[in-house]
Amino acid sequence: MFTAILAVIVVVLMINLYMILSTVGNITTVDKLTDDSYDYVVVLGAGYRDLDTPSLMLEDRIVRGVQAHDATGTLILMSGDSRYPDQHDETTVMKRYAIKLGVKEEDILCDNYGLSTYETMWRAKNVYGAEKVIVITQRFHLNRSVYIAKALGLKVTGISADIQKYSVAKIWYNIREMAARVKDFGYCLMKPEATFTE
Repeated sequence: MFTAILAVIVVVLMINLYMILSTVGNITTVDKLTDDSYDYVVVLGAGYRDLDTPSLMLEDRIVRGVQAHDATGTLILMSGDSRYPDQHDETTVMKRYAIKLGVKEEDILCDNYGLSTYETMWRAKNVYGAEKVIVITQRFHLNRSVYIAKALGLKVTGISADIQKYSVAKIWYNIREMAARVKDFGYCLMKPEATFTE
């Protein structure tokens, strides 16, 4: 029993280490963006307080996404769960906030079916026709996001959205991320279609 548990722990750690090391070269900062040939700045969804108030993490993702848009002139693809907008509408929150920051409405696309990181990347490539993207999310989530994009055949640059100080809950996010990396490692081997393919 102990041997089996130890083996699982080793596999989890190895997958995590591989995912981090294989993507570190794809991560940069906004001030180092010199290429303007990207198809989209993909901003990943997160929680919000109300339709005019993103959570701190989502706010930082939007702010950093707008900075990347301004630096490259690239369209922003806001991706989140807005399947049932009367109940939960991430992309509307994201779009409103970006417009408030000065982005033109026509420079923003909303993917309302970005139900997970994997599905966001799959849809960016297969629904929105992306070949080369900038991905914006917090640092703890960035390696996995970049790894998925690469595994699906996208050319990708990742940029951290860590701007503000977050609560102690970030510790939990890092622990959860270890399991999510293992899950998405498997997804990237199988490459299933997203739940919504149109």
